[in-house]
Amino acid sequence: MHRRSLLIFDLDGTLFHTEKVSIPAVQGALRAAGYAEPTAETIMGFFGRPYQEFFEWLDATYPGIPREVAASIDEWELRMVRERGALYPGVLEALRELRARVDHMAICTNGPQPYTELVIEHHGLAPFFEVVRWRRKEDGSKAEMVRGLLAEFPGRPGVVIGDRGDDIAAAHENGLLAIAAGYGYGSAEELAEADAVAYSPADLPRLVAAVLEGQA
Repeated sequence: MHRRSLLIFDLDGTLFHTEKVSIPAVQGALRAAGYAEPTAETIMGFFGRPYQEFFEWLDATYPGIPREVAASIDEWELRMVRERGALYPGVLEALRELRARVDHMAICTNGPQPYTELVIEHHGLAPFFEVVRWRRKEDGSKAEMVRGLLAEFPGRPGVVIGDRGDDIAAAHENGLLAIAAGYGYGSAEELAEADAVAYSPADLPRLVAAVLEGQA
C-alpha cells in the first residue's frame, strides 16, 4: 500500500450509524411539538445530503413551522448522539489498521459543525483524522469540498470512501479512487461507478490496499 496516500471518509452511513440518532430525533421533536411524524424511510432519504435540504423539506411539509421547532430537532439529535449513537461494528479496528499504513486521513461530510464535532469526539474518531471538513453555507457540491481538502494534503493517490453517489462523484471529479460503503444508505444504482464496494467496515483495509496497488 502507498504510504504517502490520502483517505477521505464520509461520516454518516460510512463511519456512523446515523439512523440510530436521526430517526428518533426528528420523530421525537416533531411529536413533542404536536406535528405528525415522518416515516423512517422519509428521514433516511436525507442521510448524506446537504443538511439544508432537510430543512427546506421541513418548511414545505409543515407550512409555518416555527423556527424553534426546527432548532429543537438539532437539540434532540445532539442528545441522541450521546445516548444512542454508535459507529458501525468494526469501524475503529479498520481505522487503526489504515492509520498505520497511510500518511493522511480526513473526513468530509455534509453534516453541520456541532453534530459532526460531537460524533467525532464522543465516539472516539478524533485521533485518526488530521482534518475534518463539514458543510458550510457557502459550499457547493461535495466534489468542491473534496477539492478544498486536496489543496491541504500532498499525499497521492487518494481514495474517497462513502455511501452515497455524491461521494463517488466527488472522488472521480477530483481524479481520486472511490470505495463505496455498501452497508450504508446509498442504493446499488448510485454506487455503481465506485472502484470497489465494501460490505462491512472490516472490508476497508483490504479494499484500500487493492485499489491503491492498482495505481502503483
